Amino acid sequence: TNMFYKGLDVVSTYEDARLKKTMRESAERLNEGRNLIIFPEKSDEGYQETLQGFHGGAVLFLELQRKRGIDNTVYTAYYNKEKNICLVGEAKKFSEIAATCADRQEVAQKLCDECNALGKRTAKMDSYRKNKKKIK
Repeated sequence: TNMFYKGLDVVSTYEDARLKKTMRESAERLNEGRNLIIFPEKSDEGYQETLQGFHGGAVLFLELQRKRGIDNTVYTAYYNKEKNICLVGEAKKFSEIAATCADRQEVAQKLCDECNALGKRTAKMDSYRKNKKKIK
């Protein structure tokens, strides 16, 4: 993953009192017209092919943005390192996602489920690639 971060302007994420700094720096990047890539997956037991869940901090950030009158666009994505396949889901406004959920944790789980659904599609894409090679 170090190669992925090389050359990026990384905003560090903290779960302690420094979380406020993370939120402020993230909002500044968006206000500058830049994009954010947030990796909220729980990786306590290492990175799994099926994501085990998302931390709620990303959802907290999106909630704070809405309180400021900003309805951010969210894309879910799944990268399968072994197959070198990355899929990106459709764009959705945070308000649309949150409207279907009872609380922050449910939003986080919904986004995690969408990422896992993209992950399942990578298996089908890999099979297609293999079959396509056989045809040639």
